[in-house]
Amino acid sequence: MSSGSSFANGVNDGQGRLLSSNTYFHNEIFPPHWLQWTTDGSASIQSGNTFLTHGIRCDGRYCDNVNLLSTESGYTQTNSWWTDSFSEEGSNERICANNGFVTGLQCSGSYCDSIALRCSQLNNNGVRSSCYWTAPVSEESGGKFVAPESMYLAGVRCSGRYCDNKQLYLCQADNGGPSFDLDALAHQYAPRLRFDQETTTGSGDSSKCFPSDAQTYYEQRALGVAPNTLCNKNYSTIQNNQVPIHYMATKVGTNSVLIRYWFFYAWQSTCFASLGDHAADWESMAVLVVNGQMNRVAFYQHGGWYTKEPGTFETVGGTHPVGYVGKNAHGTFHDSGGSGGCLYFEDFRNPGGNDYHMDTWNNLTLLRRSGDAPPWMNCTGSGCFDGIGHPIEQTGELASMGGCGKDGCGKSSLGDNMPFINDPTGSDYSTIFVKHSGKVLDVPGANTGDSVNIDQYTNYGVDNERWMLESTGDNYFKISARHSGKCMDVKGASSANGTNVVQYSCGSGSNQRFQLLPYNDGTFSLQVKHSGQCLDIAGAALEDGANLIQWPCAWTDNEKFQFKR
Repeated sequence: MSSGSSFANGVNDGQGRLLSSNTYFHNEIFPPHWLQWTTDGSASIQSGNTFLTHGIRCDGRYCDNVNLLSTESGYTQTNSWWTDSFSEEGSNERICANNGFVTGLQCSGSYCDSIALRCSQLNNNGVRSSCYWTAPVSEESGGKFVAPESMYLAGVRCSGRYCDNKQLYLCQADNGGPSFDLDALAHQYAPRLRFDQETTTGSGDSSKCFPSDAQTYYEQRALGVAPNTLCNKNYSTIQNNQVPIHYMATKVGTNSVLIRYWFFYAWQSTCFASLGDHAADWESMAVLVVNGQMNRVAFYQHGGWYTKEPGTFETVGGTHPVGYVGKNAHGTFHDSGGSGGCLYFEDFRNPGGNDYHMDTWNNLTLLRRSGDAPPWMNCTGSGCFDGIGHPIEQTGELASMGGCGKDGCGKSSLGDNMPFINDPTGSDYSTIFVKHSGKVLDVPGANTGDSVNIDQYTNYGVDNERWMLESTGDNYFKISARHSGKCMDVKGASSANGTNVVQYSCGSGSNQRFQLLPYNDGTFSLQVKHSGQCLDIAGAALEDGANLIQWPCAWTDNEKFQFKR
């Protein structure tokens, strides 16, 4: 999408209205916002007529308090209905019929055990595309999920006691979207593998191996060659890029790509005495790319895995994540170390002075099943690699991957009840631009204390300049800062002109409730519930640090605000 106006990087619709260019298929004006919470015995929640559900939150003992993230869709609801109630018992899922999307939710039964979905058709010619089921979402893993860009909720599946775990059926409301060069991205973000200094040692069942060519192994095993004799101890094959590494990749929504890299080892060594050895070993890493940038990375160890966020793992050149390979079992980890033996995180992975490493991007091939694929790729079942699952079958639906699995969860930034593709950009938060100055609302110094004055400041895209809206169910919203979780608050609930607006611990006071009054240029006035006054940059100042105050509504540009994700 193009960006024509300098104000908040917006675009002009040809009628003088400035709109935010922050989604692929359409321009948003009203900010994304969470609805009010619901639970069993409470009223249902539902979005406005031009909104769809882009995320879910839950808390309580069994995920029994539920909230939905509502975002503009670019379309209008034309026909809406409620499904019957369902739970984890019996028929445990509902997908909106007639290519509809979820626009509301109602709880019933103990702990919101049964839920009903409000479904809506849109004026989009019945389009519902690129759908997939997420991994489960539960309060045990943080309880907040935001979908990838342009993906909306179209169904829910319950599991666990009292419908504690909720899988989400996500779809686009439009066909197509941007195209990505998946092969180029796979090469750009392929990992460097670092191996233990004692790789190449041992013999027979105790052999320590580098990655091998899966095709050679497949062909040699068909001829009856013993698997441990196929162990690759020749580092020159790694140095000279003779061993291929394989990848699978998929686009999710309109700004995310998930890539899974697979490494094959002909033999797994014994890890303690005569225990742990077996033929064939597939190991892997996964990389999430969002808006063209590497984001979180998953490190796999056999059937388990864990997730790490940017800044918590090593990279080469800022684009290639580093995986440390266990000497015996070949699991990949974000760090070196290990005390040896068979324990999950203790496989030796100490590069030492040998610095054995493999830059996988130098010999990277697409893992696929097709007429032009080699026989081993088209092989199906566990018999292809001596009882070890084929990597294509192990991968399954890439987009449905969870945040961690098995023992790996002990080191993971995401829990097992949270999807790996849980929007990491914080798209349920908005930057609030002031029209007259082009600056943004800011908590000075990223202070987390109560009673800190809110001001305007140059936009740096930091968390103390990002704000989340949550409906209070009466056409007003709470507005909270991302860095602190505290709410905009008219200090002391004063009704006096010029009272400072501060951040303060969130409560139920009407001095923390704001109504968005729209103009025809994509901006809003923010009217305070308790006083009826409007938020205002004092004196229409243009400089950094000018305070946000309340003032009798004058409808001037220093009282006009635009929300941009």
